[in-house]
Amino acid sequence: MKKYILVLDCGTTCVKSLIYDKNLKFIGMSSRKTESIYPGHGMVEQDPLKIYALILETAKDVMSKCSIDVREIACAGIGAQRTSWLFWNGKNLKPLCNLITWQDTRGTRVLRDLFVENQQFNSVFPGMAPYLIPLYTPVMVAASKTLSADFSDALSNPDVKWGNVDSWLLYMLTGGKQFATTLSMASNSTMLDNKTCEWSTYIPQYVGMRPDMFPEIREESSDFGVISKEIFGEEIPICGVIADQQAAMFAQGCFEPTVAKCTNGSGTFVNVNIGSEYKTFGNFYTSVAWRINGKTSYMFEGNSYTAGSCLEWGKNQLELYGSIKQLDEEAAQVKDSNGVYFVPALGGMSGAPYNDPSARASFMGISADCNRKHLVRAMLDSIAFAAADVLISFKNLGIDIKKLSVSGGVSNSDIAVQLLSDILDMEISRPESIEATGFGIAALSAMYMNFIGEADIKKGMSSYKTFKPDPNRENALAQFSMWKKALERSLKWL
Repeated sequence: MKKYILVLDCGTTCVKSLIYDKNLKFIGMSSRKTESIYPGHGMVEQDPLKIYALILETAKDVMSKCSIDVREIACAGIGAQRTSWLFWNGKNLKPLCNLITWQDTRGTRVLRDLFVENQQFNSVFPGMAPYLIPLYTPVMVAASKTLSADFSDALSNPDVKWGNVDSWLLYMLTGGKQFATTLSMASNSTMLDNKTCEWSTYIPQYVGMRPDMFPEIREESSDFGVISKEIFGEEIPICGVIADQQAAMFAQGCFEPTVAKCTNGSGTFVNVNIGSEYKTFGNFYTSVAWRINGKTSYMFEGNSYTAGSCLEWGKNQLELYGSIKQLDEEAAQVKDSNGVYFVPALGGMSGAPYNDPSARASFMGISADCNRKHLVRAMLDSIAFAAADVLISFKNLGIDIKKLSVSGGVSNSDIAVQLLSDILDMEISRPESIEATGFGIAALSAMYMNFIGEADIKKGMSSYKTFKPDPNRENALAQFSMWKKALERSLKWL
């Protein structure tokens, strides 16, 4: 009997395969760490073939661990990191480059010469150059072409495909039969006109891309073909594809403009649903949350791209602690950071509200009586500070957030979530399972199969623990004010 949903979740720091039943009850999970490649200054890549291999490995592993036969899998769903892209040959399925991740800043080196101060570009696209950002995919493609003549030549091949990691996985899993993406992924590719929900290919064509390279855009809960029988021994229908942050939003019931979620994973991402009308506010990026049954929902997002990655950096590069669990335990052993503040900007503060790729991470306020645990506490506190900064910016723009929930690995920390609650003076709910992304992917797939309705989604991610602000929150506010001071000194660093 087909009664399970297989979720393939391709994140930045790890790949996971999860299994849920038809009622969205979590059954089991298998995960593997991914490896990032740093081939040059500001360059962050991943091997797409290794990512695909990890997807298959974890999927087989979770079915084995849960004693589930592939014939019991009713459908599958895919979730993926956003704004990470690659080119590949559509005939032999070979990548033409590594996956260029959303943490990569190679575009910075060419933005001025090839776009801002380039006479030819400005004659073709007058007035556009000042609005381009280093993360804009055509800027990144132009930078990659300057680094590799082979890459530049390969783009002229008529069989070349371009896509985010979701399109790559879908293409591989279906043996090249499905070349598609969804609005949630496309809107964060930097190349979608979010108002019309169509690809904007004029500038991409200027750098050598072609409209036929772009995948077809479908709704998040839709027919995406089947996983080839050769892979797991049986065909499995793929019924949902969605970006990771939007999946977490969906899982946590962010269906109304007053409901927001904060995911603390590789980065800290704060998202709020703004309804079916396209709007813009301040420096915040408006993107598509999802389109279901013809109805499009938009969202605002603010983020600190490397907040969570900084914790991995503190573990692996600085060797301040042996695990993220140890980080939380040691942070709890000191009452505060003893005046030390950490700015989590290893890759800049490229997201809203600062949009500053030149910012850099820093420890500030170190004195002679500080020890390692104070540095550890400062790093953990910075996650709450970064999230609070975005949410306060939302409120200052008139976005009235009445409900906030958290997810992601760092949200396991009571210290970080309580500090966030104190700064915002707001109740915050944490679901029993912080795997909100996986739940959202499963929910969209189950909806397409008519296993569940919207009410079942809200019930599935019910609150496990609620954090209430401390009435004596003056100390938290004072710490946040000092962190903002440290942040200001880290901006415009380069």
